[in-house]
Amino acid sequence: MIGRNSIYLLLIISVFLTSCRLWEIDNDGAYSYISYLKNSSEDTIKVTISSGFTGYLIDTLINPNEKVELKGNFEIMKENDVIRDIMFSNNTPELVQVFHFDTLKVSWKGPASEMDENIHHFFNFNSWDVNLTGNKYTVVFTIYESDLTENTR
Repeated sequence: MIGRNSIYLLLIISVFLTSCRLWEIDNDGAYSYISYLKNSSEDTIKVTISSGFTGYLIDTLINPNEKVELKGNFEIMKENDVIRDIMFSNNTPELVQVFHFDTLKVSWKGPASEMDENIHHFFNFNSWDVNLTGNKYTVVFTIYESDLTENTR
């Protein structure tokens, strides 16, 4: 038979364990991101990205209104700035080229930096759309029809 003191002790321990902040889950590190390159032009384009950005060379075709994954599904801390702290953290010179029917239409050179919001450039922090849904950041750079009318930026 369990004594009255044992019941009180179990009750106190269970209250302590269920109300203790030690057992709360900390979601600060449970965030992730995924980045995409989107083609909003009217034609299929070819995009090449030097290996410094993703760790491997990207050479891909993107159909109109489609997007391709660049990098992501990595865990990050909540307080990280996805663009500055994660995606462009290596601060190395990079090169992104966009071709239309084998003709070079735009060549963006890095490293990434803060540019005016009116300048649409792959290496402009302000040219990326960042959305947070739940604990996942979706980061998108969109190539517009107007990007294909100028040869270099």
